[in-house]
Amino acid sequence: MIKNAWLLAIVMLLGLWSGCQQDAASLYKQRERRELASGLRYDSLFLGITFGMTSKAFYTHCWDMNKAGIIKEGPNNSTVQYYIPNVEPPIRMLFYPNFHEDRIYEMPITFNYVSWSPWNKDLYADKLQLKIVEVLEDWYGEGFIRLDHPKGGVLYAKIDGNRRISVWCEDDEKVKALITDLPVSRRIPKTEGKLSSK
Repeated sequence: MIKNAWLLAIVMLLGLWSGCQQDAASLYKQRERRELASGLRYDSLFLGITFGMTSKAFYTHCWDMNKAGIIKEGPNNSTVQYYIPNVEPPIRMLFYPNFHEDRIYEMPITFNYVSWSPWNKDLYADKLQLKIVEVLEDWYGEGFIRLDHPKGGVLYAKIDGNRRISVWCEDDEKVKALITDLPVSRRIPKTEGKLSSK
């Protein structure tokens, strides 16, 4: 009898957990429909970079920020490197936009703790992910919804008008984020090259 009661309790808890996950996904889908239907546009990304910025304007802006010491080249000169201010331990941010018709429509970002090491569990990506959500809430406002990532783990997502922000763990060290102009993204043929990180 006691064994059956425990089994029933476990089944009920699993059902509640599954229901919460479905509720979060439904909540996100409702919010996405509402925000896209609103027609509102939020083009601001960060550091003065915006959706719709041309590649030339992006390079010029980054050149000026580099000269001012705000950013520098990332590894292999393939990304822009920025250290998030007033955060301890220090967090490095690497980014480089995706362009469609020579205009920014998506911004993939990689975050990691500068002092990350495999033996320091306090600096692992699962903890960094929560810190990144806090940072992004400072930048874009609250409203991230916790969802299951399709490839496993947790994904946090927020949508305001046209702008969707997704945050997930890539591995033990890195947290990825993707900021997307959804209406533009949906117009791009699926065969057009996109990042494998998505």
